[in-house]
Amino acid sequence: MRQGLLVAGDAEVGADMTIKRGLWEDGGAGYYDRGLEGMDYTIVRIRPVFAEYYHDMTKETMQFTVDASADRA
Repeated sequence: MRQGLLVAGDAEVGADMTIKRGLWEDGGAGYYDRGLEGMDYTIVRIRPVFAEYYHDMTKETMQFTVDASADRA
């Protein structure tokens, strides 16, 4: 089965160490040489406008609406 996901919207690089610590997993050091505080460990916050999920020979499109309460996350 072939499948894929496209997400389109606004993105920003997150620098909040509290969030980075919350997402960090102990095995991460094997992928990120400088660990949690290294420049190669980056989080990206995406505010999607739409997404398309492709599987087999079909495509499903999802539209997102702006919700101000989502900025609290």
